[in-house]
Amino acid sequence: MDIGTSISTKLYPQANELMLDVKADISNVAGASGESQSSRPIVRQMVIAGSMRLIPGEPLVIGSVDDPSSTHTFQLEVTATKI
Repeated sequence: MDIGTSISTKLYPQANELMLDVKADISNVAGASGESQSSRPIVRQMVIAGSMRLIPGEPLVIGSVDDPSSTHTFQLEVTATKI
């Protein structure tokens, strides 16, 4: 079982623009709740994915998802910086 955070990206030029493909997979093991306690773990998973045009120096929100285990919201943001 693969649990944790994995972020994969691909940055490439397209028609004089900078494009980004990204996929973030966030998973964790939740505690059992209710009366049906089982020996099997409960796995929570959130995925944010997309393709977008980047503007260097400007932050861009890729996406956001609500955490099913809490009241938290995860937000993935990227800023391209010229080196």
